[in-house]
Amino acid sequence: KVTASLPPTRGYSRVLESKHPYDDNEDVYTEVSFPGARKLKLVFDKRSATEHDCDYVFIYKDNSRTEKWGTKYTGRVDGNDKVWPGVNLPPLIVESDHCVVYFHSDGSNTDWGYHLTV
Repeated sequence: KVTASLPPTRGYSRVLESKHPYDDNEDVYTEVSFPGARKLKLVFDKRSATEHDCDYVFIYKDNSRTEKWGTKYTGRVDGNDKVWPGVNLPPLIVESDHCVVYFHSDGSNTDWGYHLTV
């Protein structure tokens, strides 16, 4: 009989969110860091909604903001264009212990915004 024990793991989480509803003309960068973590799991709340393609969230790999994890996350609650990890896509897995969450809104039309658990 082989018995193996796994080391204990500890899960931490952090919630990031916009105002509800968010304001026009926002450009907000938020650094997320869990030193020593092997990966991060990002899950958006099902209420997350933005003006399609005009207001959006990007997940950058680091502060250089040159490479992204995933794609542009954007869309309204009542539209078929809503694309949010953990809602109608699998959660986004970031193979790192850090990332930068970027939220952009243009100068017209707002919606509920986003709520993200890392």
